[in-house]
Amino acid sequence: MLRKRIYALTSICFGLAILLMNSGCSTDTTTSQETSVNKTTNQSDESTQAGKEKGEKKEIEKEPFQEGKFVLDEETLAIGANGKLTYIPFALGTQKAEIISKWGKPTLESNRNGADYFSYQNEAIRFYHQVGSKEVTTIEVALNQSKKEIISILGKPDQEISDPFSPGSDLLYLTGDYELYFTQVEVNEGSTYRLHYRWNEENRIKRSN
Repeated sequence: MLRKRIYALTSICFGLAILLMNSGCSTDTTTSQETSVNKTTNQSDESTQAGKEKGEKKEIEKEPFQEGKFVLDEETLAIGANGKLTYIPFALGTQKAEIISKWGKPTLESNRNGADYFSYQNEAIRFYHQVGSKEVTTIEVALNQSKKEIISILGKPDQEISDPFSPGSDLLYLTGDYELYFTQVEVNEGSTYRLHYRWNEENRIKRSN
């Protein structure tokens, strides 16, 4: 009889021990799962915040081009086919008075090769018109790109012309009724290009008659 009671008590104690062990394991597992979930959530939040900060940084660094400051880019030929240059708001054929009314008094007014011109931005942009006429026939802008850079942006020119009065070859691009003519000029250290934007030869002849 005593043996039976001892056996019963032993079985009960053993059962309680197993229950306590299982309860402890379950708690540890739950705690571990919660920790893992919290860690994942925190990482996701940090990643989202980092992405926002990165996006904000890019937006801050992006600066729009200023109107009136010529930029040679992949759109120059397409826009040039419509009588204008990229980021310059005046088309060929614009009256001198209209440009002055919007940009103010020119930096300089002079004559070159039989054509009058007036300039802005320390001669970075020149507007040419025939003597006795106030209609712009050529827009000339200074560039800081090399020959290699010009070709990499616009592709192979329609003509590459050797000019005895130029330190290197000139580049000619035809676009619609117009042309972009790049002439190489000497500067203090090396050479650079100036772009002459005008009607193409056929249309220049028609307009002169």
